[in-house]
Formats: sequence, structure tokens, C-alpha cells
Amino acid sequence: KNVKSLVELVTKESLVHFIKWSLNERKVKSRSFAVGLSMLYAALKWNPAYQAEDLGWFRTLISEIQPDSESERRERKLNKYLPYEVIRDIPARIRERREELGVQLSERQLAFLVHDELLVLWLVTLLWRQRNIRECRIGENLYKAPFPPLVNMAIPEWARESIKSNPHAEFWQFRFREQGTKTGNEVRSILPHRLVPLLEEYLERHRPAILRGFDPGNLFLVLDENL
Repeated sequence: KNVKSLVELVTKESLVHFIKWSLNERKVKSRSFAVGLSMLYAALKWNPAYQAEDLGWFRTLISEIQPDSESERRERKLNKYLPYEVIRDIPARIRERREELGVQLSERQLAFLVHDELLVLWLVTLLWRQRNIRECRIGENLYKAPFPPLVNMAIPEWARESIKSNPHAEFWQFRFREQGTKTGNEVRSILPHRLVPLLEEYLERHRPAILRGFDPGNLFLVLDENL
């Protein structure tokens, strides 16, 4: 009750009890817990107001935290994952659900379900990192246009057949410039055909039903009832 400064709160005695409680009762992950304590240690060490304080004990306590075993980390990681076969079936289950509910759904509720169906279908079709999915913008990263000249891009056979009958045919494509990829290389490709029907339905009918006011331009939107 009488604590008036950070150094009065962060004492060796209080930290020892806090570490024991966190690891033994809360069962926190030791690695992330140690990282958090290290940030607190740095905040104290580099604050001019506390430079006269001896914090050697703090660093020692952090170093004594035993890391999680490899088997524990692997088990936790496995518990976060679902088999691909399970995830692959989710879009079909969402579609069945919205068809089952039918007229019971409002326009906006239906739009949310189509959004989720497209998102999961996208995830099991394209190996995109989460940042590219979040930041994919219509017209910038995702667009419908003829194939650009002088660009080396794999064109599937079904698209080649369409070009034979119509040289100016337009196709859904995606592109991320060098600064938008983890490898620093431009990525450009045609959108897999299996995504196109639901994408066009979503863009024409359902995405406008989700939007309220400002349009950020992102393909996938934050599903907030207050959006």
C-alpha cells in the first residue's frame, strides 16, 4: 500500500514470489515470461532515475528461470494446430450452414459467413503469410486485368485456352511488390480458379453489406458489428 516508486515495487523478495507464482500456479511459458521480465529489467537499468540501484540480483533471477523443454514446446505447438483435412472442410461446412439458415439470416449476417468462407478457402489454397492476407488491397494487390506484357508469370492451361479465344481476356491476379514480401522479391501470379466464383460473389454482394462508412480497401475486413 505504501509503494511510491518502481524500485519499491520491484524488489528481490517480491520478484522471487512473483516468479514462483507465475511458473508454478499460473503455468506460464518460461521463455515468454523471461522475455517480459527482461523488458522490465531494461526499463529499470536504463532509466536515469534508477541508475544508482544495484540490479545484479534481477539479472540473476532471470537467468535461473529454466527454459521449457523441447518436448513441452512441441506439444504446445501441436495443440494449436488442426489437421489440414479438418481445415479444408471448413468452407464447405460454412456454406452448408448459410444454406441451411437461408432466409433466417439478415443480409449482414450472411455477408459475415461468406467473408469467413472465403477467408478459410483462401488460407487452404494460397500459402500466404498472415500480414499479406491482412494487407491485401483490392485494386492494388488483387485486381482483374489482362496479363501484363513482358512479365514472366506462370499461366495455367485453362487461362491459355481463354486467351486463345480472347486475347484481351481479363483474369484475377495478385501482386506484392518487393517491400511487401518477406524475401524482398516481387510476387505476381494468377488467382487459382477455385477462388474466383466466391470472390466475385463476395465483392459484388457481401463485402458492401459488411462495410459501414469508410472503406479501407482491404479484401478481408475486421468483423466488428460496430464497423
